[in-house]
Amino acid sequence: MVNELDQPMVSPQQIQAAMRDMRDRVRAWWKRDGLGHTSAVSMSEEGSMEVELSCSLYFEMEERMHLQDPALPEAERRARVQSYFESRGFVLHSTPGDDIAVRDCDESSQALRKIIKDAFPSSIVRSIESRGTRDGAFVLQSAQVIIRDLADVFSLPAAQPDA
Repeated sequence: MVNELDQPMVSPQQIQAAMRDMRDRVRAWWKRDGLGHTSAVSMSEEGSMEVELSCSLYFEMEERMHLQDPALPEAERRARVQSYFESRGFVLHSTPGDDIAVRDCDESSQALRKIIKDAFPSSIVRSIESRGTRDGAFVLQSAQVIIRDLADVFSLPAAQPDA
């Protein structure tokens, strides 16, 4: 955008700062309300945001277990974290020798879509990627999301600076 004197209405530095702020808001939201890691955030030429959300639970399970009461046995801390994800509608899959993961099924896909739509009403889930496990089950790997209205991103709380 330019004003009547053909000068930009915002500086490149302001645009960069806004883009970093949006990225940080999305990452903080997915860490807090989702499944942990945001793999990629970019802007399209149309002005929408494209986000790749990781659906792998390994690191998120470990971090959430660490936040549980350390006096509890590890098995109980793990059970509490698993219950948290199950209460959100995710179906978890675990086999000996494999990490806990989100099963690729209708219930898990609906839970994933709901979390995304609740945060970003203008979003569309472009794709959900899954992978096979050793025992032949399929688990969610990632979701590609397009957020069409950037106001949805700015409605998220600002990310807290790392301590």
